[in-house]
Amino acid sequence: MKGEAAPWREFAECEWGYHAFRRFLSLRLHIDDALRARPPEQPVIIGVHPHGIASDYRILMDGMLYSALPGRPVLTLAASVLFHLPLVRELCVWTRCIDASKPVAERALRKRNSLMIIVGGEAEQIGTRYGIEEVVLQNRYGFVKLALAHGCALVPVYCFGCVDCYWTWSNVLRGPREALRKRLGVCLPLYAGSFGVLPLRVPLDMVFGAPLELTPPVTPGKPTEEEVAMAHAQYIAALVALFNQHKSAFGYDERELSVK
Repeated sequence: MKGEAAPWREFAECEWGYHAFRRFLSLRLHIDDALRARPPEQPVIIGVHPHGIASDYRILMDGMLYSALPGRPVLTLAASVLFHLPLVRELCVWTRCIDASKPVAERALRKRNSLMIIVGGEAEQIGTRYGIEEVVLQNRYGFVKLALAHGCALVPVYCFGCVDCYWTWSNVLRGPREALRKRLGVCLPLYAGSFGVLPLRVPLDMVFGAPLELTPPVTPGKPTEEEVAMAHAQYIAALVALFNQHKSAFGYDERELSVK
């Protein structure tokens, strides 16, 4: 079915290029004990921040999650356009991506899969600034509503080092690029790495917070706007707390997280 995953675990775990890229970026996953202890058959929705220029960590991380969260099937929501691009489509389905449409996401949750969402999406991608810890989250309610409707806990994740992987020119031709993004869903960030599109060699540390248990909606499966807003505020507070708790350990003590 269109937009469904076709996981290839051996590829995600063992492909030599992924191994080399993980070593190049020193990609590490730091999993909260409460998340490890949660039964795998209890789905969670994992919100990942920030998107960064290329979210290189996403495809590299999939093979690591098999051992980091053993027994927990984690599917990643990805933009529909990716499933229309040769080779990109195959890389997506092999590394457990599914179409980001609501019906596909809900079907995955009903099958007891956990979902991963890079919440800031293209808006965050095009606005990424080198060295600036900034996430687009204030008006992103969909993943919270999905969690409430399906009784899922929310897990905030922050990738330290992500915004230092590329030099960026986010304000150059920003108007035309934003118009293209909004009309066609095509994101054209302006950036440079160490060698063309190869990122700078910056360690990436992905910190997975504890599952945030949400108060169930009064009407099961049908959260109100007020209930969604309350849970959304809780999530933002948890993400900021996660950032502040761990920033010193990775050398970012002087930085503050901005939530837009």
